[in-house]
Amino acid sequence: FSAPVGKLQCSEKALEDFSVEELHEIGIVQGSRAELVFESGIKLSGQVMQVLRHENKIILITFEDCTVKESSGNVLFQPEWGVYDMAVGAEVVSVFNGAADKDAYEEITHISEKQTHRVEYDLQTQKLHNIYQAVRTIREEEAGYEALTDIVDTLKSEHNYDWLCAMEILEILYHKRIYPELEQELRTWLEFKAENEPDHKKLIVDGLHVIENPVTQLITEEEI
Repeated sequence: FSAPVGKLQCSEKALEDFSVEELHEIGIVQGSRAELVFESGIKLSGQVMQVLRHENKIILITFEDCTVKESSGNVLFQPEWGVYDMAVGAEVVSVFNGAADKDAYEEITHISEKQTHRVEYDLQTQKLHNIYQAVRTIREEEAGYEALTDIVDTLKSEHNYDWLCAMEILEILYHKRIYPELEQELRTWLEFKAENEPDHKKLIVDGLHVIENPVTQLITEEEI
């Protein structure tokens, strides 16, 4: 579930305080399709399955065939991800830290007597780390994209076992809309690895999906 905290647009009343009649006025009727737009710009469209109340306040509305998007168009939830449980609330009142089930953990924290071992990386691994740093620098500075072709060649020739760095480069190429031939080369290479490396298949397939369907999280004063 998630909670697009805040009020609906064009409504001074918090959604959790809506009466049955007020819900019907905005299309929240079990079995019917509804569209909601929040002050934050988040838009929700889906079929209402259930409205859950507690102490005369709405605490949860469940939707199916639901799509949730930011005002920028970024998708936060899609119908194929299943049922969407929307927690209802105009604000976050308090947050408690610690474990959800304290009884499941010992009260005393045991400190290990063993010292942390410093990892000594071999030369090959150090070279791969340098490649990751180079890709990170290109991403953060949004410059030096011309070096990506050589980086890909080095990855494929010297670090063929690694797939994550290739995925990061593919993400840059896809969202910047640059070097389409290199993008296709990387995509084909990753799809080949997914088919021939069962241990990495789900990770690669999920990574390719996220690149084309990025999920972002709003962090504002109204949504914490």
